[in-house]
Amino acid sequence: MKILHINKFFCKMGGAENIMLQEAEMLEKAGHEVFFFATDRQPYFIENYKLSKFFPKYIPFGKMSLSQIFKEIPKTFFNFEAMNQMERVLEEIKPDVVHVHEIFNNLTPSVLLPCYKRKIPVIATLHTPRMSCPVGTLMKKENVYCEKELCSGGNAIHCVINKCRSANLPKSLIHALEYMFRRFTQIYYKADYFIAPSDGIRNLALKSGIKKEKLKVIYNFISGEYFENQPNYDNKGYFLFVGRLGKDKGVQYLIDAMTKVPKEIELHIVGEGPAEEEFKEICRKNNLDNVKFLGHKSGVELREEYKNCIASVVPSYWYEAFGLVIAEAFSFGKPVIGSNIGAIPELVEDGKTGFLVKPGSSQDIADKIQYLSDNIDLSREMGKNARQKAEKLYKPELHYNKLIEIYTQAIGKYK
Repeated sequence: MKILHINKFFCKMGGAENIMLQEAEMLEKAGHEVFFFATDRQPYFIENYKLSKFFPKYIPFGKMSLSQIFKEIPKTFFNFEAMNQMERVLEEIKPDVVHVHEIFNNLTPSVLLPCYKRKIPVIATLHTPRMSCPVGTLMKKENVYCEKELCSGGNAIHCVINKCRSANLPKSLIHALEYMFRRFTQIYYKADYFIAPSDGIRNLALKSGIKKEKLKVIYNFISGEYFENQPNYDNKGYFLFVGRLGKDKGVQYLIDAMTKVPKEIELHIVGEGPAEEEFKEICRKNNLDNVKFLGHKSGVELREEYKNCIASVVPSYWYEAFGLVIAEAFSFGKPVIGSNIGAIPELVEDGKTGFLVKPGSSQDIADKIQYLSDNIDLSREMGKNARQKAEKLYKPELHYNKLIEIYTQAIGKYK
């Protein structure tokens, strides 16, 4: 089978890119041919990638002045260059199926029209709540969770009123207009199937107008390497955070929680991000010598961090579409203290595979950290439950089988 993955970036940016690459690697190992189409933002995952000659120009909106942004606005709605380049790619490789990831505000749904014209099946993965939220975060004023999902019905005026994009009115207006244009044209909605990584995302998609029969839930998966080693139910006395160091991830609440527990309890923070220096400064001011910033880690180093922690903490303050770090922790037999938000409650079963805490409550986080630190036998029991759940739901072969089933069903529609 020839599979073309479409994503606005073919470089390291975030979760959508990582999941796309993992799926592509898995598909290639199974004997399928995999191709990519993206903007020309570099450095590419594959240097001198053969199809990069077709990649349309990346528009760096974040680095542009308002006058430049307004000049380029039409391309955020419908990108003619991307559509024309997609025509050339389809002619070159003739894929059996097209798998769409994140395309908004750069490639745009325009890239799907050539696929529909050629009757090539289109599958779209919903990596974020973008179908219900113009900025894809479900955050009002950039820092308040939008519990009522105000724009899910299609009226994006709330995005403008609350300045949901960077707390900036013009940028929020652009996102609101793009959202309404996308819903009006329905180009994106014509995809054959939509993959939701959680029931939470599926339910949001239903509210946004995607037909029930088009929605399929396939949990994200974790590398088979994580299952090769036996889980470690012992620990070296620390709690662990793994992820991007941004305020939407709730790291500030976790650090504040550490001011409320004894100094003997350690926290290891693995990752990098825009608020890293601010978080470090908070730790310095509060003399939190028991909070260790370890920077980016991967491979054996990351696995060792998971292996030796008491539990992992996921204090997110925004809508997590899945929570890959939770599944990773589970595979090592570690429970998770996670915010009761987004898809996190689907993974973390309160009292069984970890604890759920109120989003933004440092006291709640501190209480659960203290409780698990004092009850190591409970953390081991929860860790065993967590490992069982990971083996049952998050192995690569389970994801692969469901993905191929959807590809096959979509291709069958055109025969």
